[in-house]
Amino acid sequence: MSKPKTSGPLKPNMDLRNYDTRDDSIVQGSWRSVKEIPRADEILSLSMESDGQEAEKFLPANIIDGPWESKETYLRAHYELLREDAVAPLRDAVAEVRRCPWMQDKRDVCIYEQAYVLGITFSRRGLALRMAFSTARSGKAILWEQSKRLVPGTLVALSPVDDAFQNDCIIAVVAARPLVGLQADPPEVDLFLAEASEFEIDPMKEWMMVESRTGYFEAYRHTLTALQKLMSEKFPMSDYLVGLRGEVGTPKYVQRNPFANLTTLFPMNGPGDTSHENTNVLTHFPTCHSSVLDSSQQIALERILTKELALVQGPPGTGKTHVSVSALKILLGGLSDEEPPIIIASQTNHALDQLLRHVAEFEPNFVRIGGRTADQDVIKKRTLFEVSRQTKAPVIPGNLRTPAIASLRRHEERVKALLAPLRDQSRPLSAELLLKFGLLTEAQYESLRYGDTDWIRVGNEASPQGSIGSWLGSSLERFTMKMPTTHFPQEPEAVDLEIEQLKEWEAETKGGNNEDERIDALSGTWFPITERFTGRCEIHVRPEEVHAALRIQDIWKIPERLRGAIYVYLQTTFKQIICASVRQEAQEYARAVRQYQIGKWEVDSAIIARSKVVGLTTTALSKYRPLIESLKPRVVVVEEAAETLEGLIAAGCIKSLEHLILVGDHQQLRGSCAVADLAEEPFNLGVSMFERLVTNGVEFSMLSKQRRMIPEISRMIKPIYEHLEDYSGVCNRTDVPGMGGINSYFFTHHWREGNDAQSSFYNPWEADMVVGLFAYLVLNGTRAADITVLTFYNGQRKRILQALRAHPDLHEQYYNVKTVDSYQGEENEIILLSLVRCNADKKIGFVGLPNRICVAMSRARRGFYLFGSAETIGRCDTLWWKILRILSDEPKRIGYAFPITCSGHGNTSWIKEPHDWLEFHGGCEMPCNQPMPCGHTCIFKCHPFEHDQLICSQPCMRTLPCGHKCQAECGVTYCQCPCNRGVSNRRTAPALPAMPVLPEPNPNANGRQKPTAKQPITVLPNLQFMLPDRREVGTPRPLTPNKPVNSNGVKPRMTAELARKPPAVKQKHRVKRQVWNEIWTPSLPVSKTNEQPEHREVQALDLDLETGKQIEPTNGYTPMPKPKVLFEQANGLDVSKADTQEPVLQIIGNENMPTAARRRTEYHVKGSDAKEIINRVEDLMILDSPREERFPGHKASLDSPVATLKGQLKEHFDDQFNGLSGRPMNMNGLRNGYLHGLRNGRVNRLPNAGQLMGISNGLLNGYSEVQCISNGTSNVTSSSSSASPTILAEPSLMD
Repeated sequence: MSKPKTSGPLKPNMDLRNYDTRDDSIVQGSWRSVKEIPRADEILSLSMESDGQEAEKFLPANIIDGPWESKETYLRAHYELLREDAVAPLRDAVAEVRRCPWMQDKRDVCIYEQAYVLGITFSRRGLALRMAFSTARSGKAILWEQSKRLVPGTLVALSPVDDAFQNDCIIAVVAARPLVGLQADPPEVDLFLAEASEFEIDPMKEWMMVESRTGYFEAYRHTLTALQKLMSEKFPMSDYLVGLRGEVGTPKYVQRNPFANLTTLFPMNGPGDTSHENTNVLTHFPTCHSSVLDSSQQIALERILTKELALVQGPPGTGKTHVSVSALKILLGGLSDEEPPIIIASQTNHALDQLLRHVAEFEPNFVRIGGRTADQDVIKKRTLFEVSRQTKAPVIPGNLRTPAIASLRRHEERVKALLAPLRDQSRPLSAELLLKFGLLTEAQYESLRYGDTDWIRVGNEASPQGSIGSWLGSSLERFTMKMPTTHFPQEPEAVDLEIEQLKEWEAETKGGNNEDERIDALSGTWFPITERFTGRCEIHVRPEEVHAALRIQDIWKIPERLRGAIYVYLQTTFKQIICASVRQEAQEYARAVRQYQIGKWEVDSAIIARSKVVGLTTTALSKYRPLIESLKPRVVVVEEAAETLEGLIAAGCIKSLEHLILVGDHQQLRGSCAVADLAEEPFNLGVSMFERLVTNGVEFSMLSKQRRMIPEISRMIKPIYEHLEDYSGVCNRTDVPGMGGINSYFFTHHWREGNDAQSSFYNPWEADMVVGLFAYLVLNGTRAADITVLTFYNGQRKRILQALRAHPDLHEQYYNVKTVDSYQGEENEIILLSLVRCNADKKIGFVGLPNRICVAMSRARRGFYLFGSAETIGRCDTLWWKILRILSDEPKRIGYAFPITCSGHGNTSWIKEPHDWLEFHGGCEMPCNQPMPCGHTCIFKCHPFEHDQLICSQPCMRTLPCGHKCQAECGVTYCQCPCNRGVSNRRTAPALPAMPVLPEPNPNANGRQKPTAKQPITVLPNLQFMLPDRREVGTPRPLTPNKPVNSNGVKPRMTAELARKPPAVKQKHRVKRQVWNEIWTPSLPVSKTNEQPEHREVQALDLDLETGKQIEPTNGYTPMPKPKVLFEQANGLDVSKADTQEPVLQIIGNENMPTAARRRTEYHVKGSDAKEIINRVEDLMILDSPREERFPGHKASLDSPVATLKGQLKEHFDDQFNGLSGRPMNMNGLRNGYLHGLRNGRVNRLPNAGQLMGISNGLLNGYSEVQCISNGTSNVTSSSSSASPTILAEPSLMD
């Protein structure tokens, strides 16, 4: 640790102590006297309603063209605009509730009813009120850890439930929202009331609480107070910020000492060359070529070092962070121990940590203030909290912290004493207490104490409820909060925003600099407030009667019907008296809190002064402005200056500032406003200080050589940055694997958009296309971490993320799926951009904003693929039209089909629809034909991954000790033989794995239950079935080559289609069938087109409709074997009516099932119509398909084990059709069906694993359900499809 920069004993920091001194020049009622937290009448808009004018008419315009009139008009305009942006969302929310108090939650309005006071938290940040509340009006369960609701620092409004914001309102700020409290029933939250004079303690009073889900008050709060303070201080840089002086001068400290060490940036002429060690940057700045900077970066560096207001514009990928770090290295090299530290500020914590990590490489003596950091290795150790722990606290004579702590404890004890009667109340208020507070006279007290002389003497032991309880009698009742049950059966509320942004908001509220500022909870003493008793009020009791009755001195003579109302009056008056005293103590407590904060900052200031760099966000720069100002820094560097609101940077212009460095790019994202209207004319709140200065002619430097994007990508942003050049190194990067040198492409379509519950746009077909490309790239060897999916809408982001997590080829991966706004300053190797918008109205919203387009188009390093409607965006926006024109030029990179190129064969295929991705698994449609590690030739379709990730399904045929050939597949871990004697020593023979205990299938699930185990059990190894795939994208389950070995040591299996000629059968009917040659013969190369299979007819398939057997083929074509079970009466297909064209009503499922659980479908079946027959077969096999929107009327019956089995058959056949079967018939599905049937009384016993295999084999070999199930469990051998099933003499499984 560096030595202190000051010598001698430390002195009290008067700058901090005087910071809050009131300025006598402030006129009451002016903008400088207005508190940052709004008043109740502002939120209720009473003054606005009186004259019928809107608030916007009173707001000043933000001048962005030309200079300001004066410092005050400048500061006042930004103060009032920022305050309106902070307050307006809550005011609008309350206005909606006033108009309709019974309304439910809306997109931007949250209403919490049945809110009650639970107690007080005595925190060193303030006196907090803990409230319990109900979320019944949300209508959904709330995932608090991912919700934007009640984030600390959020502004809320409370009103008594009987007033509902008509006249009464209290404003509060969320202090903390610990998940333990929010997940309780009812949920709880801590609040800081805006005014101590409005503190409430009544636990019986019911409130309603309103919150706006737009805006964030904490981001503005401290900036508002800083702008007011700046009005009474010297305003550095005002000549440029207010007067717009174009020519920028030199910092005063540089004029005094213009020498700097530049050896790290410029090459030396020889070993002894010291020409750059002590360079005068004002007169002899080097003009030679730098070894680490290009020419534009070198000019920008000179500006930073020599101009008191340095503006540097850095387009995407031009290295503006590198320039900032280089400048900081030089500035810190000339910084002595006695000089104040350099302040580094940034809009986001991520960007700040990124910059500080670079600084840490050459200057470890830095301090990070406020917020949260994701860097646990470097930055976490240098936070103010950690540095304070590692440093001996300096002793400051007269420090305010110790007396402030004593004052806090003193006021805490006083409040506790006042509230003692309301803590754990086990009986009504005592007569002694009421007498003490003057609510009863001596005579009334005596009458209560000694009882009614005409009846009995009550005494002190008359009732466990005391004398008041005895007097009340039946008028005494227990009080309970009216808290409804909030167990919602519906799906949880959608996630509001990305979790990282939510955590950043929470952290920025408290800073996390010490043990008193925990992010998740409020530290301090908890004091509960409860009342268990109240009076039962009779109907029609008037207040006049109560006041008259209280004049009676013998209280026993008061009529019983009035006693409950009288107790309620006494109880309410008592709490009002206490509340008045508590409010006085709360005001004193708030003063002590401020003194404690100043005393703590005195110690922090002494610790920070020893460092050379202080890093914090722009929000924290306003929040800790007194602390920063006490350091007297001369240099402030602001990264991301173009996306920071001007008021935040102006607030950072402290008195000692001599050098302000702003680095950013105003052509990328602007600062965000909660009120969209304020971002536009005439308020222009979204225009940053950086943009305003650049567009008004203040001198700046622009970096011109980008190092991020390959030329194929960078050409797209030429309409934005006309003079941007490519660095030579970006031309030598490798192509994206599997794309055949096409490293950018715009896939255009006509698929319409939709809206979700949060009114966010999404496009499901486009999302499926993006996910398909993502999986394809991963199969070709691209790491998932090297791919980022960007979209403009959170609704689309959630859909893409869900689809990625559900994709069978992507398991346990981390996916970068971000919105464009949250990806500013980031980059990745490959970017997939989903534009979403496609509508008949030709509206594209903020997809057409140039700043967002700029960010979206400039994040990729070597692969950039866009998905959207080129027609829609091209007609709506000029910039998009220019980009589309560029993509249409050579090399052409736009079209309605997406090109992919097999890395093995060089074949290019075109993807037009999302389901086209199912035909490819990283390669093309040609057979692999490469040798596998076992020696067999790979019979699968082309794939880019290694063969050791596959399990060979070809016959082993090794000679066993018994002399027979092995009957198992090559990929199975043990050999097997019919004689059960020959087991080779080559492989071990493990016992048949036990069936896993599976969860009960969910009848309400919208998709099939995924198996929880994958056992290498071979079912019919010599017979494979295939059916055409009509499911939507994402439903089939393709091969997962990267899936790890399972617990049994077995890799995922992949069974190929077998081009085997089936046994000849008698020809009876000829039925045409589509595309069997394409999907049946794996060794036959087929030219892929993008037409649907139903639109083409090929060679004939011969089928006997009565028996379901194959017929002798014609034209030399080998037909596909069909299982007889598909045409048995068990499937409901009456083949006797096949030629009659009569409707066939088919009901599948257990006949004991309720009618509503069955599925009915009508078909007209003709023996000569192959399309109807095949469609009929397909429909029979989709019992558990979740795509009901594509097959209306189909509903699976999970009560029927046979129905579940058929669903698994369909899944198995689809996998065979796609050449993807990585497993045999899924036994888990059949077992799931029996488990569910057992629980629901459909079956009376659960078959074992062998019996389940027998039932499955029997059904696959052509035996009906009746044969396999009705008389017991089947044990059907899989060696021959013509063998008769052996029916075991066991009790029936069916009821």
